[in-house]
Amino acid sequence: MKHQQQSKRKISPMQIIRAAIQITAFILIPGFFITVFSEIGSIFTSIIGGTFVFSEQMANIFMVLAVFLITFIWGRFFCGFICSFGAMQDLLWFFGKRIPFRPVISQKGDRVLKLLKYGVLLFIVFGVWVFAIPGDSVWSPWTVFGM
Repeated sequence: MKHQQQSKRKISPMQIIRAAIQITAFILIPGFFITVFSEIGSIFTSIIGGTFVFSEQMANIFMVLAVFLITFIWGRFFCGFICSFGAMQDLLWFFGKRIPFRPVISQKGDRVLKLLKYGVLLFIVFGVWVFAIPGDSVWSPWTVFGM
């Protein structure tokens, strides 16, 4: 029995390295993933708008290609090691596993929460259309998280 408990608690060197890289990236470059997604959006916007000029988009293209190349060579390295959003998810999972109780949500409560997400969506759409709130920056969870 003790052997099983000890093996459960043993942390591999890769987990330690990953946690160190995640913490470093989270502190030093928390908005890196936002930058990559923003650059993809900038490239597509310029292509769709007919204003694409390679020399102006070269830095954006280089950043996106670098992340794709890293992802192609090392798999989910970007999301698992460098992306601050992934680091935050891992941190929440780590603490969530240590909660001594598990909240139980009734079926009625589950339905109410599912309807609430559509209410939030309608609120955002209404805010963007009626009040001309810039939807790409104010309501984006990526941008809010990066702030």
